[in-house]
Amino acid sequence: MSSTPRSRPAPSGEPAHEATRTDELTVHSPDPSLYNDDLAPVPAKKRSWGAFEIFNVWTNDIQSLFGYTLAATLFISYGLNGWAVFAGIVLAGLIVMFLCDLVGRPSVRYGIPYAVMARASMGVHGTQFPTLIRGVTAMFWYGAQTYFASTAVALLITALFGPGPEGAGSVKVGV
Repeated sequence: MSSTPRSRPAPSGEPAHEATRTDELTVHSPDPSLYNDDLAPVPAKKRSWGAFEIFNVWTNDIQSLFGYTLAATLFISYGLNGWAVFAGIVLAGLIVMFLCDLVGRPSVRYGIPYAVMARASMGVHGTQFPTLIRGVTAMFWYGAQTYFASTAVALLITALFGPGPEGAGSVKVGV
């Protein structure tokens, strides 16, 4: 427990000591496995994100080479018309925006990261497994995005300069 002074009636002749709100929120001798600067709340005065930054995060979540490849696949494989694919992309974008807003709302309101908010429902050690799952998923997603980006670059180079000396008849992508 913290040894922060609390308000109490002062004996006669002594001034009353009132603990300030800052004193009550100060963490004294934190356990490094539970608290660090990355997990600390960001004061309201230091929160500088506005609509532009939120828009950038949202567009980053829905704009990807994988998404464009999926849309192109829907055109080619399933015979969907452009308006159906466009409507699907817009609907998916709105769903992602809603879910990102839902997950991020407590963090925006209180200035704390998702990892700290997850502790409220799963406990300090209970959040380690979902965090591991998020990390593994991110690694696989990064791999998929890298594959699609390298494929796009290979196709661009082939389109600009030709297939090269050893592949005059075909282009080997992703091998």
